[in-house]
Amino acid sequence: MFLNVLSFTVSCSNISEEENSINTQNKAFVGSKWTLTDWDYSIGDDYIGLHDYTINIFFYSDTEGLIYYGNKDNYSDVGSSTYRAVSFFNYNATDDKIEIDYITERIKEANFTYFTVEGDKIVANGYHFLKNKISSDDNAWLATLHGKTGECMWYYDLYGMLYIIGNGNMANYSSPNATPWVDCKFNMLDVDEGVTPIGDNTFAFISLGEVNLPRKSLTHIGKNAFSGSCISKIYLNNNITEIEEGAFNSCKYLEKVYLPENIEFIGDFAFSDCKSASLYLTPQLKIIGKYAFFNCEVTRFTESEVLE
Repeated sequence: MFLNVLSFTVSCSNISEEENSINTQNKAFVGSKWTLTDWDYSIGDDYIGLHDYTINIFFYSDTEGLIYYGNKDNYSDVGSSTYRAVSFFNYNATDDKIEIDYITERIKEANFTYFTVEGDKIVANGYHFLKNKISSDDNAWLATLHGKTGECMWYYDLYGMLYIIGNGNMANYSSPNATPWVDCKFNMLDVDEGVTPIGDNTFAFISLGEVNLPRKSLTHIGKNAFSGSCISKIYLNNNITEIEEGAFNSCKYLEKVYLPENIEFIGDFAFSDCKSASLYLTPQLKIIGKYAFFNCEVTRFTESEVLE
């Protein structure tokens, strides 16, 4: 019986240019899909359980792939339940081996470190996967799970986590409904070190329970970036210089926000309707927009000599 738990260990979220150079042997796997389906059962004092599961390996480009794990549990006493998760990886193929390097969190039930090539099969952890082709329907589904946002990439794991990975800018969006992840259901966000600005309208009106932002690279948070989300705490590193209009507007559960020491600009309504914020030791602060802290308690304030 398989436990529906993700293993939160990432071996590598980014690779260097040299490692990302295309291996010509990878091309033999591009467009291939490798499948395993099986079942298991469990018996208790007053129930019988049947467990169907599927693992698919997709090599959708000449550098990246995806592991899909899905299972359905059917119990005689409580009914059925389903669980699905995906994990993205970079890969490097040789004559008889495919080494993988995870981009997103590993799946505990399908925690592979490499695949061995055996004729028309690939093998990992004793599992044998049969070869198929990625269909047009598969490609349409894969497009809902990852893509580009500005100079960065985004990945969704089907389990509640969205990742933003790369070096440079995220894209700006005209509204929350214009984001490529608008139909993804996630409550956790992980923005990797290397991302410099959070784009406009990127994560507004989402039931985010946890947000991890870069500790060094992030310098800018765009308009309405987290407006109306459910976050209760967030870490803003001291390299952030601009927090745009409405960035945290109506984040009603957000409390004890400490503004970065190098902050220069806070836009209109940036923290309106938040619980509390502190502008302590913000000597570079030049502009505070209209209603920036409306209905929000400012617990500490250090006057800036350059405040306009």
